[in-house]
Amino acid sequence: MPVYQFNSVYTLKAPLSHQAVDPNSVVKKLNTVTLRNGSEIEQVFAYSGNALRGGWRDQGAKYLLNHWDHLKLPQKAFNLIFTGGNLSGNQVVDVSRAQAIRHYFPLLSLLGGAIGNQILAGKITQTFAYPVCAETTAIVPANLDPIDYQAQKLSWRRMTEDKQFIRLDDSKQTLSTYLDKTTAKKAKSELPAQMLYGIEYLIPNTQLWHNLEVDCTELELGALVSCLAEWAQAPYLGGMSAQGFGLCDLTMLQETDDDSQTPFLTITGGKLQLAPLAKQVKDQYDTYLKDIYANTDMTQLIKLLEGKKWQLSL
Repeated sequence: MPVYQFNSVYTLKAPLSHQAVDPNSVVKKLNTVTLRNGSEIEQVFAYSGNALRGGWRDQGAKYLLNHWDHLKLPQKAFNLIFTGGNLSGNQVVDVSRAQAIRHYFPLLSLLGGAIGNQILAGKITQTFAYPVCAETTAIVPANLDPIDYQAQKLSWRRMTEDKQFIRLDDSKQTLSTYLDKTTAKKAKSELPAQMLYGIEYLIPNTQLWHNLEVDCTELELGALVSCLAEWAQAPYLGGMSAQGFGLCDLTMLQETDDDSQTPFLTITGGKLQLAPLAKQVKDQYDTYLKDIYANTDMTQLIKLLEGKKWQLSL
């Protein structure tokens, strides 16, 4: 199978919050990793590859099920498609089930998952997404057209700010006229609904660089493009889009055999543009999904996902 290499550049059009886990703090700090920068050991922001892959899985699953007439799934199949499933019991190797899942679900073959007591390995190798800044000059490749290398004169710390939010207790505001006050008695131990909290964020126009390697078939590459096509309808990173965070543009470049870069896809202002290869593999994937839906017993397909006995021909 061919190996595809991609350099992606995300350009923030809104603040980005990707938070480290700290349950004891009301200030949500940015996620960081430790790296060596020359003679210095430093912390730098990093958007995890796991978060990117989780987003691709959600978007690709939506794309798949929408193309199958908004197919509804039972819980186990739903979990596998949207979260990668759960491993239960002693691990075994069920070659025929693995082959069938890779055949009928290029998306799962690409991203991997756990089906019952079997792990289906994915085909993605990737980096974190790092900001283009002074601390990452030895990591971010040179001469990528979408990158503004002026940012490498700046520390990533200069690309962050804090924002304070307050969540008001609406029962104490003018909206309390809609409250049935006979039900509004609070226990002494009950916390008030008002809360002050802070968010650390990356500022707009910061760029993130990410590298992706995929050892896959053209159908599986088409499944990846479908994830990004679905994401283009709401191109947000992080989990705070409802508060105005995370909007971005994306330029994805493919590395060629002579180490040059050629456009693969772009998402600008929510508009998706596909280079010839990206369009070719997406069209191929769309046709495949249509053929599967027209010619396959979907009941048996769901049993395949649930780890139950199934009857399908390859």
